[in-house]
Amino acid sequence: LRAGALAIWFTGPRRAEVCPDPAHPPGRGEVTLKTLISMISTGTELRYFRGEVDMAADIGLPTMTAGATYPVKFGYQCVGEVVDSGEGSDLSVGQLVFARHPHQDVFTAPVRHGNRAIVVPLPPVLDPEAAVFLNLAEVALEAVLDVPPVFGEVAVIFGQGIVGLLLLQLVRRTAATVVVVDPLPSRRALALSLGADLALEPADDVLSAVATGIGADVSYEVSGNTAALQQAIRCTRREGTVVVGSFFGDRPVELVLTPEFHVGRQTIVSTMVGGVSPRLGGRWDFDRRTRTALALLPGLHTQDLLSHRFPFESAAEAFNLLDERKHEALGVALTYGDR
Repeated sequence: LRAGALAIWFTGPRRAEVCPDPAHPPGRGEVTLKTLISMISTGTELRYFRGEVDMAADIGLPTMTAGATYPVKFGYQCVGEVVDSGEGSDLSVGQLVFARHPHQDVFTAPVRHGNRAIVVPLPPVLDPEAAVFLNLAEVALEAVLDVPPVFGEVAVIFGQGIVGLLLLQLVRRTAATVVVVDPLPSRRALALSLGADLALEPADDVLSAVATGIGADVSYEVSGNTAALQQAIRCTRREGTVVVGSFFGDRPVELVLTPEFHVGRQTIVSTMVGGVSPRLGGRWDFDRRTRTALALLPGLHTQDLLSHRFPFESAAEAFNLLDERKHEALGVALTYGDR
C-alpha cells in the first residue's frame, strides 16, 4: 500500500502530475493515512501551481516538499483514515482524520509539528465532504478573531469564494449589516441565500451603498484581487479597519492611500492562518482555534460550497478548471478510489 503511493506534484508552471511517491512506515508520533477526499486551495495552492510565489520560502508546513524551483508538492486539505499508527501518535487504525498534507492517496505524516496539529482527529459522524473544509474554516475564523465586528456594526466582504462565504456566515452572527462584493452573479446569489443583506458587483459604488455613504466599520478583503483591496480602503469609514486575508504572492500591490487611509486614520490588518491573533492576549492557541472551527463546521453550509469532484487521477483537469475557468467552480475536490 505504502510502496505504491501516488502524489500530485507541480512539475512546472501550470503542470500538475500524478507521480509515484512511496510513504515510509510511521515512526514515533506519526501515522499513515489512506485519503478519502482532498480539496484544492484556490488561493495559495493555485499560486504555487502557477509559479507566482517564492518556492523556497518557509511557510511553516512540514508536509510541503519544495526547493528553489519546481518540482513542488503542496497542499493542505485531506481527509482520510488511519491505516497505521506509530508509537506515541495517540490515533487508532480506522480513525477518521483531517490532515494538512498535499494531495496523495497514501502518506505518512507527523501528528504534530511544534505547537500545531498536522493531523486532526474528527468525529466519526462528520461527513468527509464537510470535514475537508476545516482549514478554510480556520482561515475565516482567524479573520474574525483578528477583527471581530461588534453588534450594530457594518461589515463588507470583498470576494465570495469559499473563504468569503464561510466568513460571511461567521460575520453574520454579530454584524448588523453584511454587504458582499463579487463579480459573479452565482456567488452573489449564494451569498444572499446565506444571509448577506446586500450583494454588489465590483463596478458598483460600494461606499454609497454602505451605511448611506458613511462607510463600513470593517472591510474584509479575501478576493485575491489587488483592486479589491483599494476598493476596501475607499469604502471603509473614518477610523475603520481593513482586514487583508488574500495572499497576493509575488504580485506588486499599488495603493492610493490618500485621503481615506491617511486622513481617515484607518487601520489595515493582516490576517493569516499561520498565526493566532495577538489581540487575544495568549488565551488562544492553534489547538483552540482548530477545536472551535471543528465545532462550527456542522453549522456552516459547506454542502453549498463544493461545486466539483474529480477523480484523483484527473487532478490536472481539476487544476486547469480553476486556472482557466475559475468562474465555473467554487470548491473543487479530488476523490480517491471507490470512496
